[in-house]
Amino acid sequence: MILYYHAGVLWEEGDFLNFVLCTGVSCSKQEAVNIKHNIAVPLLEKFSNQNKKTVQRLKWNEIDEQLYRDTISEKLSDIREDKTTSENIKTLTSILLKASHLAVPSKITKLKGPKWKASPKVRKHLKTCKQLYSKWKALGKPENHQSKQDLKSEKKKLRSQQRQEQATDRRKLYEQIMDNPSSELFFKLINRNKSKSKTETSGLEIDEIGTVHPVWESASQSLLDVRKSMIKARMLTGTYLVQADKYKFSQYKINATCLLCQREDEDLTHVLTFCPALRETRMKYFLPLKILVTNIIGCKGWEQLFNINQNIVALLLDFSVFHSMQNLSKTQKMNVESLTRDFCYKIHICRLQLLKNLENK
Repeated sequence: MILYYHAGVLWEEGDFLNFVLCTGVSCSKQEAVNIKHNIAVPLLEKFSNQNKKTVQRLKWNEIDEQLYRDTISEKLSDIREDKTTSENIKTLTSILLKASHLAVPSKITKLKGPKWKASPKVRKHLKTCKQLYSKWKALGKPENHQSKQDLKSEKKKLRSQQRQEQATDRRKLYEQIMDNPSSELFFKLINRNKSKSKTETSGLEIDEIGTVHPVWESASQSLLDVRKSMIKARMLTGTYLVQADKYKFSQYKINATCLLCQREDEDLTHVLTFCPALRETRMKYFLPLKILVTNIIGCKGWEQLFNINQNIVALLLDFSVFHSMQNLSKTQKMNVESLTRDFCYKIHICRLQLLKNLENK
């Protein structure tokens, strides 16, 4: 096990990396670096490739020169002396881009979506699907023809093979984590958790550099506050280990059911909002937070926003995802952050104590 000593605290490797990621602390000079991490917590949204762009290359050797010249000449009148140099440069750039878009053909060099290399079995199914589609298309795409049924059946086989190979890749990653844990695998796990479609913390987005994230900004330099922030940061980045994670890492040999209540799988939502064994602690430390937020957005606002567990989890981990809470004063933000940090820490301590009691029985 690798340990790090920083700010009077002895850290395990995973916890120290979380601390460095969220605070921007320099590992070499131990100097604070101001970094702001805006952490978006999409609610019940599936991961998509909407933000991934298709890369295209312009084929200038096939340019339509006359159309290119005519487009530029038509728009040159938009460049006027009464505008600033900067505005005219922007206008000229826009004109050239429009002209190239209309007159220069392009070729796709990179498609949307993640990189994926098909296996021989998948390539075989893909080839068969193409052949069956060509056959069906040549017949005029009849709806009730046997060729369409054959194509549909082959597509099912293709998707089944893809799912099997993806499951195998996940098992291999979990085996590597269990057998040879490393920093590289740690970051790979974080990236995998960030892109999951069924998790409440499905993405980390760095939008601006300038200040420390509120998880750490609102914390004092005391050892207790550092520990509280560390626990919340782990929940925020999807690296807080619960029974559902052990179930995956053990190749599905360990039961994912909550050890404390035995009612359902133990994921982060279960720990923070449902588990009956943690109810007393949850009520004690959630009530002050509810009172504070209700005073800010009103009782009606609370009922509209926090009527489902996923939104409560979002409030506990990153309240900035809610539009009605983005314009809070600095004092209000610090108060909300302090209460949510305390809540996460107390739930964590109570859960650990109950699990320890179970082991000692």
